[in-house]
Amino acid sequence: MRIFAPLCLLIFLFACETSEKQIAKKDASKYSLEIVDSIQVDRLIGTPSIASVHPETENLLLLANEGDKSMVLIINQDGEVVNEFEHLKEGPTSAGELLVSANFYEDGFVIIGYGNILTYDADFNVKKRLKIPYDNASMVFIYSNHPKFIERDGRPHLLIHYGPATEKSIIDGEFYNEYNLLALVDLENEKFETFGQFHEGSIFRSGRAYYIIQTFFQTIGNQAKAIAGYDSVLYTFDNRGNEVKRTTIPFDEYVVFKGYTIGPAGLEEQGKSNYTPGRVTRFLHADGFDVFTYRSGFTTERMDQYRNPNGAGYDREAINEANPQKIIILKDGKQVSNVSLLPEKISSLSASDRSGNIWATQNVNALEKEPELVTIYKLRIQAK
Repeated sequence: MRIFAPLCLLIFLFACETSEKQIAKKDASKYSLEIVDSIQVDRLIGTPSIASVHPETENLLLLANEGDKSMVLIINQDGEVVNEFEHLKEGPTSAGELLVSANFYEDGFVIIGYGNILTYDADFNVKKRLKIPYDNASMVFIYSNHPKFIERDGRPHLLIHYGPATEKSIIDGEFYNEYNLLALVDLENEKFETFGQFHEGSIFRSGRAYYIIQTFFQTIGNQAKAIAGYDSVLYTFDNRGNEVKRTTIPFDEYVVFKGYTIGPAGLEEQGKSNYTPGRVTRFLHADGFDVFTYRSGFTTERMDQYRNPNGAGYDREAINEANPQKIIILKDGKQVSNVSLLPEKISSLSASDRSGNIWATQNVNALEKEPELVTIYKLRIQAK
């Protein structure tokens, strides 16, 4: 019997491992993200950015370009425009040359422009203007990363992504050691604080340079969750910006970005990589779930399959088609969905609301002709 004991043990361990994998696979396929409804808007505004959903009226706040105008539109659930505001590049009601992001605030709105934060009443009369004390243009993303509110000291504070507060150069290694993922704004007292940093073992503190860092974030009560675009680490911070939890998201076939050489030499390396790094394209929190869309990226071996016939460069269009956006859903730090592709009719997941809905913009490139109406999709996480 002793001769066969090791073999029996191996069979037992293999059976346990197989059983655990089957259970994990079963758990990972419990939920999926499904389109449940849509709204159509009769305005020629291209593809809008869905900035926020009002917690009570359920009206949607859209940022859009209507011709050469930068517009803020409020629509109801029937797609009717119930309020609108043309954001000018300059003037007493302008938040700056560029309209960056927005949200509902008190009885009106808060709008972030290039260099400024303005609050407005329901008729878009300016109530307060704050100058943003940071100047990192490369880290400002238009119509993206809309401000969120986090509870602190018994009242809401604004959380924004507007680049780091450090005065170090982006080609300096200390830039990344001092980098703050977000900034917390006390609108009442007109104060700004840095919020959240990369942990010591982060890829962004590996002695390499990363010239574009886009932080995707969500707030849940008095906590915030954040993930940087090229990373796979989701941080949970308290309302003081202290890290309380760190979760590695199991993106499949994820190609980690290696960054560039610190110093001036790294600037010359841009556009010369022989691989395509994986990157997060959106992070939303809805109904207790964390939802991510991402592109896995291409290894050097896969990139070689898409070289141009003359050997110079790559077929970027083909690479983009072969590197689609994927969806993965987590709950309490555990994967509860299979990895699936973002539906072709959707361009991007944009916002979530208190009712657990996720709102998305239409992929007009998938249509045979230019649409006459703007379509916004409503999705929900559903049990299988």
